[in-house]
Amino acid sequence: ALLREKMVEVCADKFIVIVDESKLCEGLGPGFPLPVEITPFCHEHTLRTVAALPSCAGSEAILRMGSSSSNVNDGDEIAVTDNGNYIVDLHFKEPISDAPTMAKELKNTVGVVDHGLFCDMTTAVIIAGSDGISVKEAEAKAPLSQDELKKMVGYKSVDDYVESGMVVGLGTGSTAYYAVERLGQKLKSGELKDIVAIPTSVRTKEQAESLDIPLVTLDTHSKLDVAIDGADEVDPDLNLVKGGGGALLREKMVEVCADKFIVIVDESKLCDGLGPGFPLPVEITPFCHEHTLKLIANLPSCAGCDAVLRMGSSSSNVNDGDEIAVTDNGNYIVDLHFTEAIKDAPGMADELKNTVGVVDHGLFCDMTTAVIIAGSDGISVKEA
Repeated sequence: ALLREKMVEVCADKFIVIVDESKLCEGLGPGFPLPVEITPFCHEHTLRTVAALPSCAGSEAILRMGSSSSNVNDGDEIAVTDNGNYIVDLHFKEPISDAPTMAKELKNTVGVVDHGLFCDMTTAVIIAGSDGISVKEAEAKAPLSQDELKKMVGYKSVDDYVESGMVVGLGTGSTAYYAVERLGQKLKSGELKDIVAIPTSVRTKEQAESLDIPLVTLDTHSKLDVAIDGADEVDPDLNLVKGGGGALLREKMVEVCADKFIVIVDESKLCDGLGPGFPLPVEITPFCHEHTLKLIANLPSCAGCDAVLRMGSSSSNVNDGDEIAVTDNGNYIVDLHFTEAIKDAPGMADELKNTVGVVDHGLFCDMTTAVIIAGSDGISVKEA
């Protein structure tokens, strides 16, 4: 009854498990076969697919026969669950090394309905033993770090949106780093093939080269299947502020050419309005840069902002040096600090872009296909 049990128990605020002490083990697998509920259609194919999964290596996959309520063969007919499905029992000689990963891999297998791994669900276990009854409660999980959240969305973006044969835009920044890392992993394993990628900065190019990701440029590939990048702010309309890392021009040039632009952020980047939470970078030409800075500050749409020339490293909007920051393109950056939300981001975008001396700006309006968001409750996706 694993499917119905899981459907009910995953909805509970508290899931209390009751066992005798014989059920306790050092590692799942050897002591009891793992049941996997599969669809009857082409069940032998699904059985072989399950047995061949990397996480199931070394297991013996056996189709349950007779009664579906027993994993002991007690009949000549295939056992059928209450849901009309079949069950494959996986017999392991060694403990399962990573149950949550196996759970995900099984669930993502086409033909698998669900499985008997109930991971991260238990509130408490009440145990009956020779010395009486004891209770073991689940330890409170430490909240995920920001880097862990970034890794989650970076990996998911590649897993969900990148397929073999694609041209992929690679963003820049601490979140995009993990998308590049994941792409390199999947190319190395052979899971993805015939991929070429376009980096949006020198440091992304260097990371991609270190992972043996084949690189091209817009000069030879002006149409991309997908681009993946982080953002500094995301408003409810999925307009973005980008460019905190100084790569806004190359990011925009690449990402505007993509059929799909996937943004990866943790929930701290979501805002009700762009501006107050993160300075808006504007890339300008070095020629008469002070003049251009003043022009920008006096634009009607930028009224009230504090326009600050970026100093030190171009990859940080925090002043960390005495020299003017220079982008990969040889330009300067002006960071616009707002105390109130930008009222009309597309209007400001147009006004900035039409200012002589401005190369481009960090407002990415009407470009986003989907935002993958990592939060305390897991990962969510918001589509345009």
